[in-house]
Amino acid sequence: MLKFIKKYDVYVILSLFLSIYATFFVEMRRFYVTKQYTGLLSDTFSVGLVLNILLLFLVILIVLLLLNRFRFIFQYIDKYRYIIGLLIIIIVTLLEISGSSLSVFYTFLNHDFADDSELMAQGVLLGAPRNIRTDEYAIFTAMNFAQGYNDFGATSEILRGVTTDVTTVYANPAFAVATIFRPFLWGYFFLENAKGLAFYWISRLVVLFLVSYEFGKLLTKRNKLLAVSYAGLITFSQTIQWWYSINGLVEMFIFGQLALVLIYELLRVKKLWIKIVIGLGLVMCAGGFLLTLYPAQQILLAYIFGAFLIYMLIKDRKLIDKTFIIIVVGSVVLFALLIFLVISQSMDTIKIFMNTAYPGRKAQSGGDIDIEALIYWVFSIFVPVDEYRMIVSHNVVEQACFYSLFPLGIILPICSMIKKRKGDLLYILLIELLFIVFAVVGLPDILTTITLLGNCQAHRVYQTVGFIDILLLFRVLSEKKLSADVSSSSYDVTGQDVTNRDMGNVQPIRHRLKYLLLLIIFPIMQILYICGLRTSITLWITMTVITLWIAYL
Repeated sequence: MLKFIKKYDVYVILSLFLSIYATFFVEMRRFYVTKQYTGLLSDTFSVGLVLNILLLFLVILIVLLLLNRFRFIFQYIDKYRYIIGLLIIIIVTLLEISGSSLSVFYTFLNHDFADDSELMAQGVLLGAPRNIRTDEYAIFTAMNFAQGYNDFGATSEILRGVTTDVTTVYANPAFAVATIFRPFLWGYFFLENAKGLAFYWISRLVVLFLVSYEFGKLLTKRNKLLAVSYAGLITFSQTIQWWYSINGLVEMFIFGQLALVLIYELLRVKKLWIKIVIGLGLVMCAGGFLLTLYPAQQILLAYIFGAFLIYMLIKDRKLIDKTFIIIVVGSVVLFALLIFLVISQSMDTIKIFMNTAYPGRKAQSGGDIDIEALIYWVFSIFVPVDEYRMIVSHNVVEQACFYSLFPLGIILPICSMIKKRKGDLLYILLIELLFIVFAVVGLPDILTTITLLGNCQAHRVYQTVGFIDILLLFRVLSEKKLSADVSSSSYDVTGQDVTNRDMGNVQPIRHRLKYLLLLIIFPIMQILYICGLRTSITLWITMTVITLWIAYL
């Protein structure tokens, strides 16, 4: 038994975590109906509960071991990932499955969900509807549905009883130039509302994962295992999922990362027609990012993607030729023309938008959050299953953050540069000290004006800091020698060579204890933090130092 655990420790730990988390998730759904905490959520254990967890643990472990046994399948998944992604979009769209919380309206009509079967009857297959997501089910989704009764006009009188522009701020499906840059809304033109919503929901999820995977390969120097891990952390993060259907945050990540991937390819492809297609893709990315019209996040992410772009252009400056410049200039001209048409069509709306208290004219000086907010990631993974007791800020959506391991994203790159006795341009460009100072301490008005941070809210900054930390962490992991043992695309987590299986060449993972400790320390941090030590910065820093020391043994 001990020999088995030693050999498959990663699978054992992952299976145990997933079985416990799934139990939490089931109990969360039960709580939504009964308003009573049970099982793990109520700290009540029973023989039946333990047996259920153990049974689920065994099932998950067996599945993971089978995946390990037939891991060559992942090579085919990677090879045909775009076809698989397309099939997922088609199937989910036809089944009319989405993550909308529209079923909340059932309770608004003075009905209560008596049991799980009634939840199912109202279309809630998994989890529970989230009352707090009013911007999604009460505004954005409803407005999209209304467009079908408006013949998808650029203006509508259905929404407010007066003529309302729906192409810019509201970003609804409409026959307008702006909709060219919103491909995820196109389904509403051809499908009924339920399928249009399903397409909108699943297409953004699949595309975000695939784009993040491609960008992750750039970030990690083509390391596929790290890239897919990065894609998972971004796509299924608290930040993305809680803000999934509003403010265009998903589009910002899709188009921002995709633009960098396209520029990388534009520097390397030889065929002119492919370069032209890439140029058109860049126009789509620029328009899609700009027309989210949410400066509180756009400006912050523009800094990050801009830093990566500067790094790429400097690193690959020898690949910049006349054709590259012509394609980029042509893309800029076409983009400017299309945006001019959008602005011309919605000038009055844009003027009103820019003169609103927020997000128009409200200037921010920062200093609105406690330093503690930067480590909300420690317990963020439990918020979806216990949102009423786990929030620290005024609501769960505003508290959403990336699972980033801050401040390792700052510490490890600095340690790496010290160890190599050499600066790294990407690390220097990405280290987020300015953002942290703005969020926690605040900046003079002149600096917030120059940097445009005056248009950003401090509690949006710590979400962005989490994203930067993830970028830096994965970059560091891709450069460490030990990634050749556990992270290279030709090795799985047991250290077995999958590209030369016929040779029987098996490389054991060195320093296995190091990874076991790393996997244990952060769950311990979460448990201690949840158990009332939320203000113990000293404890958290101590754990971080220990982790850092282990990582560099």
